[in-house]
Amino acid sequence: MIASLIADPSVGLYSLTDRSKGGLLLQNLTDALGPIVAGTSPLGDLDQVITDWRKNGGDQMRTEYERAYASN
Repeated sequence: MIASLIADPSVGLYSLTDRSKGGLLLQNLTDALGPIVAGTSPLGDLDQVITDWRKNGGDQMRTEYERAYASN
């Protein structure tokens, strides 16, 4: 709950990758985390979930947000 109280530093910034792939990346992440949280998939699957998110656009979004943040 505490994490939800911390301001998101990306608010007001733009990422082309987030715009084009963010929804799908979030949906895939949510779909994969659900079974892990529910205990129907092993916690060890989390590493692959994170790797897939990063590989499929997460790292690019982070880079774009870092650049946008630095230029503001």
